[in-house]
Amino acid sequence: MTDVAENTHLQLRQAIIRRLKWTWICLTWYILSIGPMYWKWFHAANSSEPSLVEAFYRPLIYACAIFPPLGTLVNSYIELWVL
Repeated sequence: MTDVAENTHLQLRQAIIRRLKWTWICLTWYILSIGPMYWKWFHAANSSEPSLVEAFYRPLIYACAIFPPLGTLVNSYIELWVL
């Protein structure tokens, strides 16, 4: 019975690690995608019409406002694409 419990615990641990890894990869990809999409986002954010691009990056804007070091990093990264 202990062997089954250990195996289940190991599988659960591996699943959690796998989920955390993929979450990290997707969040990194999401944050890095604002660089090449900056001008599309800028025009969408400054237009009066609703936009999927603006809505897609809105959580990133909120995260940058809540956590200023992230905002500094994202702004520095965007400047590389704007130049």
